[in-house]
Amino acid sequence: MAAAFVLESFSGDEEKRGEDEQGELLPLPIGYRFVPHDHELILEYLMNKIMGFQLPSNIIKDIDFYDLDPHEFPTKKANCLRDLGDFKYGITKNEAYYFTQTQQRYSKTERTKRSSKSGCWKACGKEREINCGGRTVGFKTIFVFYWRNELNGIGKKSSWVMHEFRVNPRNVPTDQALDDSIKAKIQRCVICRLQIKDGRSEIENGQYSLLQMR
Repeated sequence: MAAAFVLESFSGDEEKRGEDEQGELLPLPIGYRFVPHDHELILEYLMNKIMGFQLPSNIIKDIDFYDLDPHEFPTKKANCLRDLGDFKYGITKNEAYYFTQTQQRYSKTERTKRSSKSGCWKACGKEREINCGGRTVGFKTIFVFYWRNELNGIGKKSSWVMHEFRVNPRNVPTDQALDDSIKAKIQRCVICRLQIKDGRSEIENGQYSLLQMR
């Protein structure tokens, strides 16, 4: 777990603590930043979340991720060093982390709904295995957000990139009985790591102003 927090050569108020949806302060050691490896997200956060165990920290928020457009997530306010919104994590301090549950697009299909009010998330390449200790503990898929065009439906590619993490069902502990709610979470509960790729403010097709994140 320790590798999820890396030491910086400086510290600031925005690095000392975060805030969850209920307003509870989240203390971080002074000079440290939240930079989890992929396998740590799976084993220390997502697996514990699914099983109802205590998490190492409550930095990762619970939200309905796929109901929101990217510009609706709290981002850094321009010219405000202390207010980083949710995008204060990762090496470049432009990543946000969220727990969410995926939804089926239709009741009789396994296809997952990844569309919001103004666009959709499209996968880039195949799902990748996340390995630790010689076993596959989970999987990661990379998505890019495309804005919907009201006229012809053709999407315009944005700079928003998201990594979706899910557990490997075969890696779930079998030494205890799993109720239906846990079985459902194994299938649907994921972590989304969101970032804007170029890190600059931009206006997408004249529709939305994305706040500067540097």
